[in-house]
Amino acid sequence: MVTDLNTFIVTDLNNFMVTDLNSFIVTDLNTFTVTDLNTFTVTDLKTFTVTDLNTFIVTDLNSFTVTDLNTFTVTDLNTFIVTDLNTFTVTDLNIFMVTDLNTFLVTDLNTFTVTDLNTFTVTDLNTFIVTDLNTFIVTDLNTFTVTDLNTFIVTDLNTFIVTDLNTFMVTDLNTFTVTDLNTFIVTDLNTFTVTDLNAFM
Repeated sequence: MVTDLNTFIVTDLNNFMVTDLNSFIVTDLNTFTVTDLNTFTVTDLKTFTVTDLNTFIVTDLNSFTVTDLNTFTVTDLNTFIVTDLNTFTVTDLNIFMVTDLNTFLVTDLNTFTVTDLNTFTVTDLNTFIVTDLNTFIVTDLNTFTVTDLNTFIVTDLNTFIVTDLNTFMVTDLNTFTVTDLNTFIVTDLNTFTVTDLNAFM
C-alpha cells in the first residue's frame, strides 16, 4: 500500500514488475508517473487499484501489460494518460473499470488490445479519446459499455475492430465521433446499440 504521497515516480527502469500480490493499492497521490521503462508488468493480483490521483501518466514504455487480475480499477482521477507505447495490452481480467475521470487519453500506440474480459466499463468521463493508433482491437468480451460521456472520439486509426461481443453498447453521449479510419469493423455481436446521442458521425 502506498498512501498520501505527493509524488510517486518510477523512471528509467528496465523492468518494473508486481506479481502474486493479494492487493496492490495506490491512493491519495497528487502524481503517479511511470516513464521510460522497457517493461511494466502487473500479473496475478487479486486487486490492482488506483484511486484519488490528480494525474496518472504512463509514457514511453515498450510494453504495458496487465494480465490475470480479478479487478483492475482506476477511479476519481483528473487525468489518465497513456502515450507513446509500442504495446498496451489488457488480458484475462474479470473486471476492467475506469470511472469518474475528467480525461482518459490514449495516443500514439502501435497496438491497443483488450481481450478476454468479462466486463469492460468506461463511465462518467468528460472526454474519452483514442488517437493515432495503428490497431484498436476489442475481442471476446461479454460486455463492452461506454456510458455518460460528453465526448467519445476515435481518430486516425488504421483499423478499429470489435469482434465476438455479446453486447456492445454506447449510451447517453453528446458526441460519438469516428474519423479517418481505413477500416471500421463490428462483427459477431448479439446486440449493437447506440442510444441518446446528439451526434453520431
